[in-house]
Amino acid sequence: MRNSIPNLIAWWITGKQFFIANSLLVLQSDILTFAGLAFLLMALLKILRLKPAAIFGVGVLLSLVALILWNTTSSPKNYLVAQFVGFFIITKAEAYFPLLCYFIFAAFGYFVGSYYPRILNKEALANRTMLICFPLAALYYIPRFIFEFPFMPELGSDMQYNMKPTPDAIATCLFTLGFLALLARFVQAIGGKLPGIVTHFSKYINNYYCLSYMFILPVQTILIATTGALFPGKVIPILYGFFVTAACYVLIELNERYWHIHFATLKGTKALIFIAAVWIATIAIVVYAYPRIEVFANIWNDYLLP
Repeated sequence: MRNSIPNLIAWWITGKQFFIANSLLVLQSDILTFAGLAFLLMALLKILRLKPAAIFGVGVLLSLVALILWNTTSSPKNYLVAQFVGFFIITKAEAYFPLLCYFIFAAFGYFVGSYYPRILNKEALANRTMLICFPLAALYYIPRFIFEFPFMPELGSDMQYNMKPTPDAIATCLFTLGFLALLARFVQAIGGKLPGIVTHFSKYINNYYCLSYMFILPVQTILIATTGALFPGKVIPILYGFFVTAACYVLIELNERYWHIHFATLKGTKALIFIAAVWIATIAIVVYAYPRIEVFANIWNDYLLP
C-alpha cells in the first residue's frame, strides 16, 4: 500500500524506471519485518528454555556473526536472493534492519525487562544506571568519533546504521538504558504524569508508523510523478509532518471509537483471506516488476530519488 501500488500506477502512467524500481520495495528488510522475525526467534529461544542473560548472549553472538560475514563475504549476485538474505544480514539489497544485526536490541530489552520488576527502589536504580551507563558509553563513543576502527563501518554512514556492529550496539544499549533512567527521573520530577499526547503516541506507536507512511510515500510518488521533485526547502516538509501527525491522531481516534478495524484480531476465514491476499499480491508484484527493473531502488542508492 505504501510503495508498490502507488508506484505501479505511476509506472503505468509515466513509464519511468524510478517507479517500477520502487514498487519492488514490497520486499524489504524493514522494521516490522525485523520485529516479526525477532518475535519468532525469541519464541524459539524461550521454547529452548534459555534464560534472559543467555538470550542476550545469543543477540551478541548473532551481531558478531553479522559483522564477520560483512567483512569476509560478498552479497549474492541475484537481487532476489540478496533481498532474502538481507532479512538476516547486510547485503546490497534493501537490508535495512537485518535480524542478526538488530536482534541484540530486542534481547537486551528482554534481559533488562526480566530484572526491572524485581527492583524495589526504582529511584536509586535510575541514579546508579545513569552513573554507570553514561560514562561507559562516553568512553567508547568519544574515541569512536575521533578514530577509524578496523573492520567497522564508518560512524554515521548508512552501513553503520544498518549493521550496528557489535561494539556500537553494546554502547548504544548502555546509552539507551541511561537515557531511559534519565526519562524516568524526569517523569518523577513532574509528578509521574505525562501529557496525553505522549501516552497516545506510546499506546498507538505501530498505528502511527503504518498510517504515517500512507501519507508520506504515496505523496512522494505523486510529487515525483507530477513535478519531478519533492517538497522544496525545509518549512513545507516540517508543516506537512505536523499535518501527518494530526491526521494520524484523528484516524486512530475515529477507528478506536467507531470503526474498530484491527487486522491483528481477524480470526478464521477472514484472517485466512487477508493473509492469502497479502501473499498473492506480493508474489504478483514481484513477478511483474522484477524483470522490468534496470536499477533496483534501495537504501544504498537513496531509492533513486531525484
